[in-house]
Amino acid sequence: LLDKRSISLSETPKTKSEALDRIIDLMVASGKINDREAYREQVYAREEESTTGIGEGIAIPHGKCDAVTKPGLAAMVVKDGVEFDALDGQPVTLMFLIAAPNTKDNVHLDVLSKLSVLMMDLMQLPTTAVAATADAAATVDAAAQCRLMMEAAAAITN
Repeated sequence: LLDKRSISLSETPKTKSEALDRIIDLMVASGKINDREAYREQVYAREEESTTGIGEGIAIPHGKCDAVTKPGLAAMVVKDGVEFDALDGQPVTLMFLIAAPNTKDNVHLDVLSKLSVLMMDLMQLPTTAVAATADAAATVDAAAQCRLMMEAAAAITN
C-alpha cells in the first residue's frame, strides 16, 4: 500500500488545502490513481462532511472512488504544522492519505482502523524525553514518525 513515491518527510504547506493537494499529489505519484481531479473531489467531499484531523497532530484524510485503481497509502510530515480544523484544535504535523477503489469491500476502513491503533501506540512513545535541544527534538520526532510510517505499511500489507 505504501510506496516510497508516496512519502514526504519535509513538507511546508501553509493551508489545509495546500496540505491536501500535496498529499494527493504524492498518492498520484504512486500510480494508484487514474484521475487526479476525481480523486481530489472525493477527498475534499469527505473532508467537508467532518474533519479528518483526529488530534495530536495527526490527520487521516481518505477517499473511495472509481479513480482509484489499487488501494494506497500516502504519508507526509508537515515540518511546521498546518491548521487543519483538527478535533483538538492543534496543527497537523503528520498526515496519512488513504485511497480505496470503489468496491464492495471497505478496504479503507480496515486501513483506517490499523492506522488508528498505530497512532495510539505512537502517542504513548516518549519521543522527546531524551532530546536536549529543539533541533534534537525535531530529529527524534521525525525518526519516530518515519518508524511509524514503516510499521503502518508493514501492518497493513500483512
